[in-house]
Amino acid sequence: MAPKFPLPPDFFQCPALTAAETARYLHWADDLAIDVIEGSRLVDGPVTWRLRSDESDLKIFKGYNPASPPGGYLYMGVMDVFATIDEVVDLFRSDSPMHAKQYTQRFGRDLLDMAHLYALAAPSDEDSKMVTVTWRAYKKPVPGVTMRRDACLLECHRDFDVNGRRGRVCAIKSIQVASCPDMETELGLVRMTNYGSGHVFVESDRPGYLQLSFLLHGNVARGSRVENFVGNVLKRKDQLTDKAVTRRCRSVTNIDVWLRENRAARSPSMPEHMWIPPSSRHSCFHCLKGFGAFGRKTNCPKCGHVVCGNCIFKWKVSPSESIQVCSKCSLVVPRGPKASPSARSHPQSDVMSTAAWSCVSGYAKSEDMSRYSDTEVGYLVRF
Repeated sequence: MAPKFPLPPDFFQCPALTAAETARYLHWADDLAIDVIEGSRLVDGPVTWRLRSDESDLKIFKGYNPASPPGGYLYMGVMDVFATIDEVVDLFRSDSPMHAKQYTQRFGRDLLDMAHLYALAAPSDEDSKMVTVTWRAYKKPVPGVTMRRDACLLECHRDFDVNGRRGRVCAIKSIQVASCPDMETELGLVRMTNYGSGHVFVESDRPGYLQLSFLLHGNVARGSRVENFVGNVLKRKDQLTDKAVTRRCRSVTNIDVWLRENRAARSPSMPEHMWIPPSSRHSCFHCLKGFGAFGRKTNCPKCGHVVCGNCIFKWKVSPSESIQVCSKCSLVVPRGPKASPSARSHPQSDVMSTAAWSCVSGYAKSEDMSRYSDTEVGYLVRF
């Protein structure tokens, strides 16, 4: 009988961790954060990156690291996103039922199921660091060919500082815990290995923008007989992996959409009686294109201006509600008290400082990577 997902809430029996185990996992989490930050550097880091595809605002790189275990994949998507670090912290929150549901709906589109096994460090008003151990089951990367996968993961979200610029890393890596053994026989899930992946955000040279690097480093492991036939006989394993992982890299562009949705949900709307009457406008407020005799005129509820259909978009502000907001208002960060824990100052003892970083906004050619190189190499972590 095929297993049913999601699994029952009491499926995983997780005994309390000892103080030594907790301390060890927290130490591993800090090492994981450093490894992902360093691995995301395009130049002078541990990975040699080559441009795989240039897709407008997103660049996808394929990497080589001589220290990586054989048979794995190493890719990274890089883009600039209009955001603040505080908005990023809020976007990745999963520490309340509401935030957990929204996080899963957005980031869990490839998930069959997910379970939180241990909470090792919870975010607070003073410190936004979060460390957890989770189990995740994934849908088939290539339906009809590949098997479902699962992974037991150590997850670390925390702030860092690099050359005076604020950053945020959200990293995951496979971990072995007794309460989450291999379940291929029981559930038909192939246990994959994640060597250290995640999102790295750092303040960019462009005012108001963050450089976002999405690192993917792992091994999907062996699969079904069909998978093995495709890989060993047809010699197409690399093609299947490339297809699945580059699709995952492209998913990082959704972050810009989700940030705009959060702004649309939290920014105040202008009273309707203050909106500009559509009949008084003959061209779009933003692009200045004339409406003509049959052009659609729409008021943005945030600013009240009259815009055309190309300058206003529908944003999902809750699971059951969407609103139309113009492109410019979707970039306006709501004022007032910041909602995320990181809005407050962080103690100096809990900031990572990295001495070298490659700022890669506005690059065009992979052949000229030298301009992303810093004069100093190495990193320094302060707790």
